[in-house]
Amino acid sequence: MGDLVTLRPVTEDDLAFLASLRDGPAATGVHEWHGWSDPQRRRRQWAETGLLGENGGTLIVRHDADRVGHVSWRKVITGPAASGWALGVGLALSSRFRHVMPACCHGLWTVPMRQASRFRVPGRQYRTRPRPLLSPPRRE
Repeated sequence: MGDLVTLRPVTEDDLAFLASLRDGPAATGVHEWHGWSDPQRRRRQWAETGLLGENGGTLIVRHDADRVGHVSWRKVITGPAASGWALGVGLALSSRFRHVMPACCHGLWTVPMRQASRFRVPGRQYRTRPRPLLSPPRRE
């Protein structure tokens, strides 16, 4: 099996596969399970827009000939006249450790990271992990 990872639009045959990715904690992994949702919602969205629109969409991730996950994005309003994009990659548990994730994300993250590096100050160290949450100050 090669290392070719491609993205393509969702077809009707993919709807059952997408549903299986969210079919309980065993399918998603314990820490990615967010509860049950409307099982027909995605089918209705596909019938209306094909899961591709101006404010978001979904593409199927393929590793060679196998469907291994999906890439989804949606527009996020960040202010009165500003917006950004939220992007997510969801892979089937069986595919997460087959080097699919790095190949899938490489193209998605390369351009934003290049853009962000233009604004970094040379010689300054940047945190790679989030700061720990601090408890609020105590009132006495």
